[in-house]
Amino acid sequence: MPALVAVADIVLVPLKMHIPGAVPSKLYEAMSSGRALVAIASGEAAEIVSRHRAGVVVAPGDTAGLTMSLLDLARNSSYREQLGVQARRAAIAQFDRSVTISRFIGYLEDQLRVVSPSKLGLQTQNDSGPSLVTNQYDQSQGSESRSA
Repeated sequence: MPALVAVADIVLVPLKMHIPGAVPSKLYEAMSSGRALVAIASGEAAEIVSRHRAGVVVAPGDTAGLTMSLLDLARNSSYREQLGVQARRAAIAQFDRSVTISRFIGYLEDQLRVVSPSKLGLQTQNDSGPSLVTNQYDQSQGSESRSA
């Protein structure tokens, strides 16, 4: 799929509805292609495209705006290229999975430093670090056991 997207001049990313806290991965894949985007979107997805100047945002249902945006980009190759470069740059710097995962791990580690392990249901075992204590139900025995 990335190879097909990369040969396009303009990538259309239709997101019919905004789901708070969720941005479809197809937006990041489109940004990675290095092509100008036309995002039919609202909410966080629209904000990402606008903030990073990765493309043009059109509100869902705005067919006149969509037509105008596509025609403008079709007629202006230097603007398309500029948006594509900015989209790719943002995808690499901000939305690469390894970068995102590293940030998330850092965030979780910071939170663990602030909150005591016992409040999270964690027990420390010697110097091996925290371990999660869980209750497991053994269906074959019909009993609950506690494990660390």
